[in-house]
Amino acid sequence: MALPFDLDHFRARPTMYIVRVEFDTVAAYIQGLNAATNNSLLLGFPEWLVPKRDGGTNLMWSELVLELAFPGVPDARAKLEQPANHVKAIECLFSNLEEFWSERSAPNGMRAIYLRFHGWLKRQKWYGPAFPDWIDADQT
Repeated sequence: MALPFDLDHFRARPTMYIVRVEFDTVAAYIQGLNAATNNSLLLGFPEWLVPKRDGGTNLMWSELVLELAFPGVPDARAKLEQPANHVKAIECLFSNLEEFWSERSAPNGMRAIYLRFHGWLKRQKWYGPAFPDWIDADQT
């Protein structure tokens, strides 16, 4: 499925909406769209990204995308010091958003996203009954 109209239009013509097309500005604009929809636009996106990156529950979605754009780099954010890397990071962002939206829009898509996230959580050594947000899936 294609991106929602607002995101698709923004992707095609970013300078109609922002002055400088840089990763953080693009991410901020998308976060603003998300806020305007009571956080429903990106609902499930962080939970979709965490298993894909295999970590980062403590990171904002934009930082997860940067780490996916520049895998294996100790400080992915430092890669943005080179202007050409903004293009790569923005392309990675929209590619991941498209993939996410395609899955989320499928029948039971949101459920599949959260089940995969919960499965990922259960494989983590630090996640267990003592964890504040622990969910015992066998008893739900």
